[in-house]
Amino acid sequence: MNQQGISSGLYDEIRDYAELVDMVLVGLKAGTSSPQDESRIALAKLLEQLANGQTGDLSTRLIRLLLRGEPQLDTPHLAKIGRVLLASPDASVIAPLERLAAVLEQERLTAAARMRGSIR
Repeated sequence: MNQQGISSGLYDEIRDYAELVDMVLVGLKAGTSSPQDESRIALAKLLEQLANGQTGDLSTRLIRLLLRGEPQLDTPHLAKIGRVLLASPDASVIAPLERLAAVLEQERLTAAARMRGSIR
């Protein structure tokens, strides 16, 4: 597979994760989200996978690497946020989820630049 194909696949995966985080954030901030929402359940599962360093597909492992050095997004904190999302989240999960969204957005932009050939 060539570099552009890899970047395209990466772009799609990251975009999907970023959209999932955004959906959950919008619902939490609007007060319209519930623990039964599919998006919250999916994000909680993703956060649990990110927290478990031994499992996950390639895109999960890549995101785990992207989050290294992010103190708000260390693996124990991600696992806690995932558990809280399945219960009754409070405002304490908003800032870390916003940071996660920002990291994913930055990497999505980087992947898009790679697809255009702007960076290597």
